[in-house]
Amino acid sequence: MRQEKLEKFARPFFSALSKAVDDLGQEKWSSEQLVGKLRGTPGIKADELKWTGLDDFLKSKPYVTKKEVQDYLKANEVKVEEVVKVGKSTF
Repeated sequence: MRQEKLEKFARPFFSALSKAVDDLGQEKWSSEQLVGKLRGTPGIKADELKWTGLDDFLKSKPYVTKKEVQDYLKANEVKVEEVVKVGKSTF
């Protein structure tokens, strides 16, 4: 658990949406309530709800638990990877 927390804070990119879900005090939500709560949270952009597919996921279920949402976001997170290309430059 401690290692997970260290890795989370060591990453230069993070999801404001995932952090907001992690910080939720309530364990079970109606999907409608949760969408309203997340949209009203500073730092969360509508695009992040759309790009992760969370908005569609929540539309498909009347009630969700915090764990279900956390698992969904983890499975559908955007990953940034560094790619180093070698070869002839076109500049």
